[in-house]
Amino acid sequence: MKQIFRDEISPTNDENLAHPPSPLMGEGEGGGEYKLISPHLNPPPQGGRRFSGDFFFVFMWILFLPLIITMLALGCKKSDAPGRCDYDGVKIEPIYAVYFTLQNGTEKKFCSIACASMSFSALKKQIREVRVVDEPSGNKINASEAFFVESDVVTVPHVKNRIHVFAKREDALKHIQKFKGNWVENPFLS
Repeated sequence: MKQIFRDEISPTNDENLAHPPSPLMGEGEGGGEYKLISPHLNPPPQGGRRFSGDFFFVFMWILFLPLIITMLALGCKKSDAPGRCDYDGVKIEPIYAVYFTLQNGTEKKFCSIACASMSFSALKKQIREVRVVDEPSGNKINASEAFFVESDVVTVPHVKNRIHVFAKREDALKHIQKFKGNWVENPFLS
């Protein structure tokens, strides 16, 4: 392969060439027979901006791939949260949840006393046990042992539930005094 320098290319010495050389090796009519050598120390890249986005693309994958994998792993992890309400499908806040254990051993979960009360009459004959959550402690207790208070505090806004559950009478009295509450009869009495 013959190398031609820029100062060698002129109308006088071009007549010996069959075709004018292409500035890019392997392109044009030069067919790769000639390679243009630039007198510059850092010549511009031949062939345009090839691979210009590769560095950015690789960097983004290295940066975001672990993040994506972590998010997928955490999103697929089985949580201890109760899930969704069997009455209206809303996500259950564990502290306000109500659980019906049916005769066949299955469990129905509800987001609030209001949703559970609306389902209670239809499921009444199938229910073996009703458990509610004591708001101060977060512990599940049998509904027959719980104290129910209605106050100005709304627990689950979309159903406007204002009934609160307490395991201890003292906690229920404090709530009544602090939030203008009233005693409510157990809504799950058979």
